[in-house]
Amino acid sequence: MRKKIIAISILVLMLGLCTGCGKKYEAKKSTLFIESDGGVVSKDIEAFDTHEYSKSKFEKYVNSRIDSYNDQVDSKAIKLKELEFKNDMVSLTLSYKSYKDYSKFNNIELFVGSISDAIAEGYSMDTNFVKVEDNKPVSKVSCNKILENNSDKIVIIKANTRIKIDGSIKYTSAKDVNLISDDTVDMKENTNLLDELSNRKSAAKKAQLKKTKKEKAIKKKNSVNADGSVDEKDLEVGKVKKKETNFVFKEDKLSTSSQISDVFSYVIFD
Repeated sequence: MRKKIIAISILVLMLGLCTGCGKKYEAKKSTLFIESDGGVVSKDIEAFDTHEYSKSKFEKYVNSRIDSYNDQVDSKAIKLKELEFKNDMVSLTLSYKSYKDYSKFNNIELFVGSISDAIAEGYSMDTNFVKVEDNKPVSKVSCNKILENNSDKIVIIKANTRIKIDGSIKYTSAKDVNLISDDTVDMKENTNLLDELSNRKSAAKKAQLKKTKKEKAIKKKNSVNADGSVDEKDLEVGKVKKKETNFVFKEDKLSTSSQISDVFSYVIFD
């Protein structure tokens, strides 16, 4: 009986040690995963012609670059988590000890930490923000509102990529951000969440106006007097009114999605 108890205890201990081990970083496109402890994991998915390029040489090249960086910083700052070749695509997953290691290795500006730390690093919060609920922008938020809770976590990046955070998104910058889910955003140029917010409010206003007109029409229809007569105003219901033609002009925007972003994007989460 004692041996059985010991065996169970060892099993429980092993399960405890393995909690969080083997975490999968699932993604259909290149994604930057932001961990709760500030660590960063990148998953890059690109086309790879196996007929033209050697898998073994590519793996050797990746490991060589990682070893070279780690030797420079005298630390195991970067680790190869997974290298997979499938359907003429290569999926490379790397883990970074900190956002600074990711920035230096990839030459992409990135910050991960608290808002107060970001300000101390010299980052400006002078931009338009939106509050996010149910994966939708619900209101415009000033930078002063953001600064009220300067202990909130924030990701700041200057790149067109997908970001998945270990938490729930509270606010994002309005410009060049596309909401995917409650923990995932795409940094995408020529987008603005304030436009989405404005369009949704306009649609809601039109829906309410349509509802009001319908209610008035029903009320007029039911305004026939008990003796069968109708009021003079009710006679106007049958008249056809000439509708004014409204022209809506939309400004064309040039697409520069293929260029490297020159705008900082912000994601605030808890």
